[in-house]
Amino acid sequence: MKTSPAKGLFVQRLGCYPVTVEMRVRFSHRPQLSLFIDILFNLNTNKIMEILYIGLGILSSIIIFLLGYSANGVFNGKKQITELRERIHTLDMNLGNIEEHIHIRINSEYKELQSNIDEVERDVISLLDSRLDKLENKLITKIPPTNDEVLSRMEDVVEQIKNLKQEFLTLRENL
Repeated sequence: MKTSPAKGLFVQRLGCYPVTVEMRVRFSHRPQLSLFIDILFNLNTNKIMEILYIGLGILSSIIIFLLGYSANGVFNGKKQITELRERIHTLDMNLGNIEEHIHIRINSEYKELQSNIDEVERDVISLLDSRLDKLENKLITKIPPTNDEVLSRMEDVVEQIKNLKQEFLTLRENL
């Protein structure tokens, strides 16, 4: 490695062929860069091309793989979307059937409940009516008669006495 401090030129031989490369390099700020340049320029040009071809091959294989993988993902995604749409349609139809069955069942249960309520209402009314009649009869027997009732009973008794007297007189005359 030869350096020319006046011009700042770098001269080096690559491999077995005498090649002169001139470039401006500033070594004061970046010593790592000088190491990279030394490694780069110590390689043979054929080796550089081989490394470049291998790198491009690897990169193109990765890109092709990623394209295939993404295309596969798109097709699988479309397939899943159609399957999900079919499932949604099936679930929607099943939900409609279930909803219809629920309405039918609610209506039948409502009719049955209403008939049971009507039957119990009739039973309660008849039971209450009979109990009220019994209570009314008991209360009537315990309440003393009013003046109007006593007068009507007396008139009935007087009528009965007159009828009996009339019968007695007719029987006596016939004897």
